Amino acid sequence: MARRQRFGAREDVGVVVHRLDLEAVHGEEHGFAPGTRVRRVKAWAVDHFKLAERDAAEHVLQVCGSTDRPPTDTPLHKLVKHGHCELCFDLVPDVRVEG
Repeated sequence: MARRQRFGAREDVGVVVHRLDLEAVHGEEHGFAPGTRVRRVKAWAVDHFKLAERDAAEHVLQVCGSTDRPPTDTPLHKLVKHGHCELCFDLVPDVRVEG
């Protein structure tokens, strides 16, 4: 899991983002301030994994091991469990049913 990083008086939230491609699962970790919104984490992941703009628009962050897809305006501190300072997300396709 992500390591805690201390910068001044605040602790960053260690975030790991996994991306599944055809060959393997790739995971990367990064530290974010507790008030960082989910949309910023996604933007970082899109940039880091070099997703095309069209592909990025079709993916969302989902909490690892769950079906929870927090709204993009959710601050990370609202998702971190008490006593922890780490999160894990999977970058998954946003499946939409058209009918």
